[in-house]
Amino acid sequence: MVPEPPAKDQYLVCRSCRNRFLYSAEEQRRSRERTSVPDTCPACRALERLGRRHAGQLDWYNRQRGYGFIKQSDGTSLFVHASDLAEAGRPRPAPGLRVSYRIQQTERGPRAVEIALLPDPE
Repeated sequence: MVPEPPAKDQYLVCRSCRNRFLYSAEEQRRSRERTSVPDTCPACRALERLGRRHAGQLDWYNRQRGYGFIKQSDGTSLFVHASDLAEAGRPRPAPGLRVSYRIQQTERGPRAVEIALLPDPE
């Protein structure tokens, strides 16, 4: 077996924003199974994740207070406000409700927006 050459820090250019970013030796070591070099910077990758639709399940909701939390597929909780659930056509949400949503970054942290109901699995 041929030993792999030692990783070195590299500066790359993001295909999206055209800014230079550091692809560190440590990041390279952590992603040895990845065959290609990243073509977007960490900031653009984060924006791409925020723009995608996600699926989750309403974990907890308090109608009196008008907010709750969605349990995301990775197990973390995401804040949801009553106004965003009402737009999904469900003014009285119940735990276990399956939804798709986008994540919006606010001053208080991430929030689920553009919520849509998902059909129950058969």
